[in-house]
Amino acid sequence: MADSMEVHAEEVGQPADELVVQDPDFNGENEEINAADAENEAASAGSAPSGDGQDSPQEAQPEEKPKRRRAKQTTAKDASDGEGESEPAEAGPTRRRTKMEAAGDSGMSRAEVLRDARQREAERLIARQERERFLAGWSALKTAMRRHSIVNGVVSSVEIRHVGGPDEVTEDLVLLAVMLDGGYKVLVPLEEFYQENPVDMRTATDLDTAEGQRELTRRKRALAEKLYELQIPLIITDMEMNDRDETGAYDYAIVGSRRKALDIIEMQNFGAGRGGNQAINEGDMVPATITSVSIHGVAVVVGGVDTRIPMRLLTFRYLLDARTAYHVGQELLVYVNKIETLPNGRHEIEVSAKQAELQSARMRQKLLPVGTSTLGVITSVRPAPSRPDIPAGTLNITAYLKMYDMPAIVRGLPVAYLGRPPIAGDEVRLVVLGFTPAGFVVADCRSFNGAPGLLNH
Repeated sequence: MADSMEVHAEEVGQPADELVVQDPDFNGENEEINAADAENEAASAGSAPSGDGQDSPQEAQPEEKPKRRRAKQTTAKDASDGEGESEPAEAGPTRRRTKMEAAGDSGMSRAEVLRDARQREAERLIARQERERFLAGWSALKTAMRRHSIVNGVVSSVEIRHVGGPDEVTEDLVLLAVMLDGGYKVLVPLEEFYQENPVDMRTATDLDTAEGQRELTRRKRALAEKLYELQIPLIITDMEMNDRDETGAYDYAIVGSRRKALDIIEMQNFGAGRGGNQAINEGDMVPATITSVSIHGVAVVVGGVDTRIPMRLLTFRYLLDARTAYHVGQELLVYVNKIETLPNGRHEIEVSAKQAELQSARMRQKLLPVGTSTLGVITSVRPAPSRPDIPAGTLNITAYLKMYDMPAIVRGLPVAYLGRPPIAGDEVRLVVLGFTPAGFVVADCRSFNGAPGLLNH
């Protein structure tokens, strides 16, 4: 058996330490040739001289260090066959699994893996584009703040910030969140929204108590919540950017002031221009924007000046509640009745929206020929001026023709024929007599709330 297993290195041209010899009767068990015997055989084979006395090619080559035989890796079959008889060999370095293989283990098909990869790539692209857009817009807002340029935004929400400790009695900060083009949020304190404090502080009591401060905050919040969806000009006063959050969005804060923007607009319209004249004068028809609506009137901004229009100057229509006909952000054409310059350089103005209704009524006069009968609603009742030719107790009535959106006047109506004094909201039947140069319909009253016709006046 030893003779059949002997192999000389010279016959195969390989170093003896790289030869692996297996017994033909090897039964599959995990047996190895003793490493020390293999090294002794290699040493004796390498030191044997050749037949001609010269160095053999094996000897001419540089001596190589013996290599340690690699242990046979145990396969799954061998492990099952020889379970309990030998320890499995240590596994070599594992290959890194691909995302496709990992997804396959989770039950995803190849198509699903590719679709998921495309979706993640699209999300990364969108995030990168949003960051680039945000930084470009941020730079533009920085420039606007440095140059004191006016930017425009829309009031979107109201925030309340408590100043001081939880037990301190301090005034809460009411902030209006204004959204600019590009999705930037600017916080405007309510004190920086109006040129003058909109809250009558003479009616604010017990401000040294927590209950008094809560009531003041409630009033401010109610006032601020009337401004939703109002487009406003503002000046950016401060900007700060922090690190991005876990979603990749930038954490930032922008503070602005509408009051400072109105100061600039006011000086442009009411200050002396290059020619010494102001842009808005008494008697002009100018646009106005409604900033809030109450029962008895509306607040508007005209040329950078906040002012109010009471119901008597707002419309000829019969309205019990201005909120039913007007809304925040609505544009009106108003007539400037009066402009007054205050000692601090600001301006107070009085405007009326009735002149615009009269101008529209003049355009519709052909719809009502003289002698036409129609219905109207009384909007105001006034005593007629005292004159010798006018009987005592005579009334002048202003009515509104609902079907034609035109105001009408009835002069010299005797109360004795009405049965009771008329009031605003009563319906009357009118006959058209003509028109005034201002645009009123001149009419005669023929019946009143279903009463018999007034034939003797």
